[in-house]
Amino acid sequence: MRESVNKDTQDILFSYYGYSSPQELRFDWGLPLLIAVISFLLLGLVSKNTVIMNTLVDINSASLNVMAILAGFNTASLAVIASTNQETLRKLFSVGGNATTVKKEEVEQNRLRKILGKIIFGKEILDFENSSEGNNHNILKQVLTFFSYAIVIQLIILVLGSIFVVLNKNSQQIYTVIGFINTTWAKVIISCLGAIWFTIILHSLLVSIRNVSLLYRYILYLAKQSKQES
Repeated sequence: MRESVNKDTQDILFSYYGYSSPQELRFDWGLPLLIAVISFLLLGLVSKNTVIMNTLVDINSASLNVMAILAGFNTASLAVIASTNQETLRKLFSVGGNATTVKKEEVEQNRLRKILGKIIFGKEILDFENSSEGNNHNILKQVLTFFSYAIVIQLIILVLGSIFVVLNKNSQQIYTVIGFINTTWAKVIISCLGAIWFTIILHSLLVSIRNVSLLYRYILYLAKQSKQES
């Protein structure tokens, strides 16, 4: 069976959930969701539809610039990691516990269920690698996963945000098409979409903040290795 052209991207996305602890996942997603829901709930209660829509447009416009900067930061961080001498990379690749594996045919059926179980109930997630490959949860792969995940999410935000900008320029035509929706339902739909979009943006910010601490520890590790070798 031919593998998907997006196999590596899917591996990055699911590996992020595999390597993150339940507490980290709740923080990365729970806090943004809470902030976004409260913000748009209050906005929906006291504001008109046009105000909510303008707020969503402002959030989207500001986030595009921020996401472009963060994507550049995470890409540069990957370049720093890749430029490390081969001996250090080899050590990082060999350090880490053996992964708990599942059979390949079970992966697609269990991925989402295990991710939700990890976030909601704190259950540890199994590795998504093919058991025959014998890959480990090595430190190098974990670090690469977090930075790569951030880049993927930020690029997705940039693409979707750009599409939103185009649609917003044709908003009058869109409003005419969906004019049959009453004001209350329109407010609910806009508020829900705004909360979801704001959650994703805040999630990306929190992941990048975590990556700053990872880069900090990584550079300290390189300095320590250099001192030991000298």
